[in-house]
Amino acid sequence: MLIWLANPLFIISYFLFLFSKRFKLTFVLSLIGFILALPFLQIDEIVKDEAGNTGLITSYLLGYWLWLSASFLLVAASLSQIIKAYKKQ
Repeated sequence: MLIWLANPLFIISYFLFLFSKRFKLTFVLSLIGFILALPFLQIDEIVKDEAGNTGLITSYLLGYWLWLSASFLLVAASLSQIIKAYKKQ
């Protein structure tokens, strides 16, 4: 599933945002990660152990919404830095 690629993209984007100041790359990677995280809302079952057993998703609680909002906030923060840099020129 491509959804879990959102996690490494978020981590890479976060470190790029904090340490390299490459905001355009941060924006692109974090946007891709955010877009990959959205389809999780359409999934009915997840694999819950190494044996391949699945479990039904009955609700989306705080953890999911924090995960999704953190990804969105990184997109917004990197976009704001791009706009800020553009205005300085």
